[in-house]
Amino acid sequence: METPFRTQEFAVDDVITREIVDQMYSNQRWLYENTPRARWYFAEDEKIQETDFVIQCGRVWIPPSKKEYKIVQTVQFGEGFDSTCHPNITTGICSEAEFEVFVAVNGPGDKLLADSTGFTMTVDVREADNKEWAIAKGFNICWQAAGWKPRTGA
Repeated sequence: METPFRTQEFAVDDVITREIVDQMYSNQRWLYENTPRARWYFAEDEKIQETDFVIQCGRVWIPPSKKEYKIVQTVQFGEGFDSTCHPNITTGICSEAEFEVFVAVNGPGDKLLADSTGFTMTVDVREADNKEWAIAKGFNICWQAAGWKPRTGA
């Protein structure tokens, strides 16, 4: 299926023409119009409120390590979630060498739940047979955060 979306590439010294800016705007508009929409319903004060559903995602790189089996990483969200939202966090491991990886997700600081500012993940790698390296090869942890913000339109 043909779309109006076109990749834009330019170097540091390239002149940014009106055509490039127009195409970037067209790309942005196409992405906005084709982004899936959902609603998040929750009961508060014995009534159902309709809100906008928000998904943020990313990857955290866990580097190789000779000594550390346990690593703590903090993920900070940009804007997006309501300040009272506690997004649901899911994770996945992308690794060629480490297969017994456990991830615990908590809120930032000493909070139990993730909040609108982000979360902390504690990554624990089971001790390997190779005693020379605790984490032989670096790997990625992919994360997805689903939450809400006040409804902005129909």
